Amino acid sequence: MAIPFLIIDGYNLMHAAGIARQRYAAGEMERCRKQLQLKIASMLEAKALARTTLVYDAFASISDDQRVFRKHGMKIVFAPMGQDADSVIEELLQKHSAPRQIIVVSSDHRLHKAAKRRKARCVDSEVFMQQIETEKPLSGRRRRPSQSDPHSQSAPDTKSSGVNSAFNNSPFDDDYLTRLQNDIKKGEL
Repeated sequence: MAIPFLIIDGYNLMHAAGIARQRYAAGEMERCRKQLQLKIASMLEAKALARTTLVYDAFASISDDQRVFRKHGMKIVFAPMGQDADSVIEELLQKHSAPRQIIVVSSDHRLHKAAKRRKARCVDSEVFMQQIETEKPLSGRRRRPSQSDPHSQSAPDTKSSGVNSAFNNSPFDDDYLTRLQNDIKKGEL
């Protein structure tokens, strides 16, 4: 199994992760984006991050000449002024040479339809967050919550809580991250 390309609807995932706010004070939106990026970076292996694109709307973003850059190994893209993240994600899907290897992370039905048209897979942001938070990390060791993070919780026991049954219709199955790590070790990209 090849490592999928992840295209993530940034603000959509930020809401699903509980990081977004109703209103943002000066500089707070940038701090929330950085928090999301750190969260994703802490849950995915470097080779998976290299195939991850996180797309944000242009609203309250940085200048146009700094719309695309790499951070924590993943590509960060801000939609150009006059476009939204959904349009950029649709364009990425349309231009990608291997759309069947893409997983779009968004709860937006418009993006689910666009992914299906290109035979890409899609997963709701909430499902994606639950899945990567409850799976073993790509290093094979279970993540421990940071003692300094008041929002951190220990991972639930997925066998007894029935959490895995919630993913039966998602592109992820119970051993997604484990298989991903094995493919990385084998050098199958």
